[in-house]
Amino acid sequence: MADIDWRGFAAAVSDRLDRERLSVRGAVARWPETNVALWSRARRGQQPLSAENYLLVCRVLDIQPWRFWRATPKPARRKTPRAEIRSILKSMRKQAVTARVSREAGAA
Repeated sequence: MADIDWRGFAAAVSDRLDRERLSVRGAVARWPETNVALWSRARRGQQPLSAENYLLVCRVLDIQPWRFWRATPKPARRKTPRAEIRSILKSMRKQAVTARVSREAGAA
C-alpha cells in the first residue's frame, strides 16, 4: 500500500505556484474548476486532499502523481504464543457444546 508525502507535495505545489507567480486566488482564477480551500490545503500540506483533488492539482500543475508516493510496510503479524493457544483450547474443552433447555411448545 502507498501513502502520500504531503509535505513534499506541498513544497512542489508552492514551488510551482511561485514559479508561475500565482497566489491562491490567482490559481483559482486560472483554473476555475478549483477553489481557494483546495489550493490552501495543497500548499500547506497539513491536511490530506481527496484522491480526486490530489489528481486534479497534479494534472493542472503538470506534476507526476506517483512522485510523492511512499511505500508503507505491512504491519508485523502478531504471533500467538503456544501457551496462549493451549489455554484457549483448555477453556474450550470445559464449555458445553449445546445447552440443555426444556421446550415449552405444547402438543397439538
